[in-house]
Amino acid sequence: MTLLPDALKVGVEVYSRDGHKLGELHCVVLRRRDLAATHIVVDIGFLRSGRPLWEGGLGLDYDRLVPVEAIAAVTDSRLELAMTAEDFKAAPEYTEESYENAHDVTSDEFD
Repeated sequence: MTLLPDALKVGVEVYSRDGHKLGELHCVVLRRRDLAATHIVVDIGFLRSGRPLWEGGLGLDYDRLVPVEAIAAVTDSRLELAMTAEDFKAAPEYTEESYENAHDVTSDEFD
């Protein structure tokens, strides 16, 4: 399934192949070279994180990084992954420090 970044709407609910709500689409990761979507970031939220408050659960990020190849279907209100909820739990955590924020690009950056 080839997806253009504008087909992915931030804030839509994300579900697993087995029907579990996993979270909401937080952002899309683009490859700088050609601006192709490579990953999505799913915010699973505090309640689905499974981390207790006494372990510092409040205020931490619980975003997960999922390759776009794992997207099975997309609508304006829902994104479904081709992975089970159990597989999703093993997805790596997303940290902003690992990625560069988007900025205005110039035409010579793609020569």
